Amino acid sequence: MQNESVIIERTYPASIEQVWSAITDPEKMKQWYFPMLEDFKPVPGFETRFVVEMDDKRYPHIWKIVEVVPPRKISYEWKFGGYPGNSLLTWELFETAGGTRLVLTHEHLESFRPYPELSKDNFQAGWTYFTGTALEDYLQKTAAGSAETGMLIRKPIHEVFEAFADPAVTTKFWFTRSTGKLEKGKTVEWTWDMYNVSSQVEVKELIPHQKIRIEWGGKNEERTRVEWSFRSVAEHTFVDIRMYGFTGEGSELLKKVTGSVGGFCWVLAGAKAWLEFGIRLNLVADRYPAGRS
Repeated sequence: MQNESVIIERTYPASIEQVWSAITDPEKMKQWYFPMLEDFKPVPGFETRFVVEMDDKRYPHIWKIVEVVPPRKISYEWKFGGYPGNSLLTWELFETAGGTRLVLTHEHLESFRPYPELSKDNFQAGWTYFTGTALEDYLQKTAAGSAETGMLIRKPIHEVFEAFADPAVTTKFWFTRSTGKLEKGKTVEWTWDMYNVSSQVEVKELIPHQKIRIEWGGKNEERTRVEWSFRSVAEHTFVDIRMYGFTGEGSELLKKVTGSVGGFCWVLAGAKAWLEFGIRLNLVADRYPAGRS
């Protein structure tokens, strides 16, 4: 029977050590790969088991390490409890001028052919997501060009979430105009009339009352990503904001990161004042007033 495989290639702006750590360190793997993974050791012969629950079904996963060549290659057998097939997954890393190239190969999928949920197309879609959105975002968030801030806002989570998703509210404390409400897959434009500045905002992810993730930037400017996470604290809401994707080195990178953190601190303070007390503090507008030298 022909060897049926899925092959995915990706290049990341990260060192080979960073990518290797992301695919072999269990604490890091849990952040982008399988959260239920309890243990993982990149040592030949090591075996781990965990269960993924999906669509009201339980899928036991069994991994057994076959080959390890740090920090360039790791292979492991991948079995599914209750299914007789046995596949082989290989991650290979190559250093490039711009970072690290990953070649992922998942082989011997033909043994799962009788089971629709384990089809080649499903594996293709899954690996496209994991090596793309999931791993790429994780590496960007943990790179040097990233930062975060946060604040407690004493309002229910649905109200705080809508304040950042609905421009009818956001314009009370941040930008002055928007071409629409945030929706997954949609691109809108935010404008700050006081500075004659606009930004194209692409909504990458939106989970109501949980998360908003965007990619944004002005014309001919570096595009970066921002992620808001919302969690309930008693009857209130804590907002975490992560900024990542900044490029540059030394003082140039530091200026970008600190400037972004400072800007979002003003945004959070303005949101808190408006939502809790109905006060427009004009923090963003007054940061750089007209005539300031």
